[in-house]
Amino acid sequence: INRVSREFAPSTPARARPRWDEEPMLRFAEHFPPERVESLARAEALLGHLRGLPRGPETHGLTHGDLHQGNLHRAADGSLMAFDFDDCVYHHAVSEVAVVLYYATGRGAQGQGAAAKAQLAEHFLEHFLGGYMTEDTLTRAQLEQLPDWLLLRSALLTSVVETNVVTHLEDKAKALDMYHGRLEGKEAVIELDFGRLARVWGR
Repeated sequence: INRVSREFAPSTPARARPRWDEEPMLRFAEHFPPERVESLARAEALLGHLRGLPRGPETHGLTHGDLHQGNLHRAADGSLMAFDFDDCVYHHAVSEVAVVLYYATGRGAQGQGAAAKAQLAEHFLEHFLGGYMTEDTLTRAQLEQLPDWLLLRSALLTSVVETNVVTHLEDKAKALDMYHGRLEGKEAVIELDFGRLARVWGR
């Protein structure tokens, strides 16, 4: 979808999908509690940095925006179909990889620790990127941005949980400590050598 939409011009511009940074949950100051000064500052700085990345036609198109296991259906023939395009936005192609990786490892290695999560991430990316690169390409520079896009996803979910949009969490306080801890530099979303990953897969 990202590749084929890069040269697409909507017939009615007013009905075009929004840009990624128009997402209300990225207005962190409206959602983070005032005592989370360090977390808020890091989130704002991260957002500013990512907004400053080039938006060239070779890297920027439509993305699903929320591509996780709950938004995929496996058909009888084994093919996967994505649904729920409510969050479809114009975005950097590599951000979609970050979202998919975030949920694949967050749910697949839940409660198993950082090492198990990193191992799953490496295994998943070997197969995912192998398929992805048959449809599109990612540069080394794009893949090196993955940690930032992963952290942004975590920051966005921090806003979501802080505003009580999510109601199924068993321990909201524990989840928020984890999310804010990531922004405060206490832990990485995924402890993986993304530099090596970029050298292997980047084009």
